[in-house]
Amino acid sequence: MKKINKVFTDRTDASLTVSLFEHGCIRNPKTNKVIYSCKSLSGLFLYDYTYVSIEELKEDLEETEQCYFDFDGSNREEAIKKLNNDYLTHHITGLNMYNSLYQQSCTWNYSLKSLLKEELI
Repeated sequence: MKKINKVFTDRTDASLTVSLFEHGCIRNPKTNKVIYSCKSLSGLFLYDYTYVSIEELKEDLEETEQCYFDFDGSNREEAIKKLNNDYLTHHITGLNMYNSLYQQSCTWNYSLKSLLKEELI
């Protein structure tokens, strides 16, 4: 697990499982792969992934309604100016909570083990 923790550096907590539980995603800044988790109605955790680059996130923030920034007390210009490829998880989670922007095409058909294993190959 230590090797995996070094790959997915774009997270806000001490471990991958805590980040997936609390924030719903982790991201590998080298490949832009974002792994999402969600708890099903039956109580099982489901997983899926997508790719989100810093350029894509910047464009998405530029196109996002001002009320998104008003909600958390930030502003568009500052958010875009402070973007750092190693720390995008916070913005990805925020946009997902606001409008499910990156999870719209998720099918939730993957195991966490298989998604993490792909990153080590």
